[in-house]
Amino acid sequence: MTYIQPLLSILILVFGYAAYRAWRSSKEKWPILLGLAVLGLFFISWQPFARILLRPYENRFPPRPIPPGDAQAIVLISGAMEAPSPVTGERSVGEDTYARCLYAAWLYKRWRQLPVLASGGPPRNRPREAPDAIVMQKALERAGVPATDIWCESRSVSTRENALYSAQFLRGKGIHQVVLVTSAYQMLRAVLCFRKEGLAVTPAACDYHTIGPYRVQDLFPSWEGLRITETALHETIGIAWYWAHGWV
Repeated sequence: MTYIQPLLSILILVFGYAAYRAWRSSKEKWPILLGLAVLGLFFISWQPFARILLRPYENRFPPRPIPPGDAQAIVLISGAMEAPSPVTGERSVGEDTYARCLYAAWLYKRWRQLPVLASGGPPRNRPREAPDAIVMQKALERAGVPATDIWCESRSVSTRENALYSAQFLRGKGIHQVVLVTSAYQMLRAVLCFRKEGLAVTPAACDYHTIGPYRVQDLFPSWEGLRITETALHETIGIAWYWAHGWV
């Protein structure tokens, strides 16, 4: 349990009590609105509720160590990345990207030694920084994938561009059938984008947020609950946006 969890719970209780007192002593509508806002804050930061929101995306792709079917390459999509270190000046993979790299390396070593295409460009507002693909390449090498079997697509800055530029790269090598590695919550949008580009895709999901037992601290409002809620909202809006633009 972090220091934020009890603090957030206390703040919700304080504001909830204040809303209740104001409602008892006032005929105005604002105490009701305040109470609803406090209740909303509780639910979006409460992990059991956040998991319910995200579960429809992850349940489509149940965990399986070995993907079914055949493939000619493994495609790995970048996720969160750490900012350049103030000491070394180098970028590093974030938590979800690290999980994806480990799983792609696991597939390479335990399933088939296929070429791994790391897809991800530099940050949108910092084009001079190392592309995500190069950072992931280093993580893959540390995880045991030979450099000779790692390809890099270094232009994309979105899931749609991951699919667009990866498909262009792979078609140039005569590859049309891939295993796609990304976090379970992003897999639906990613699969739709890659199939839109004409690739035969076998999903290989990892980095699940809705699987596993609850800890005691998970039953309190927390930043983790907020993060899961934000992820579910991001995917919902993202799929709607992509559908409206004909990208999926």
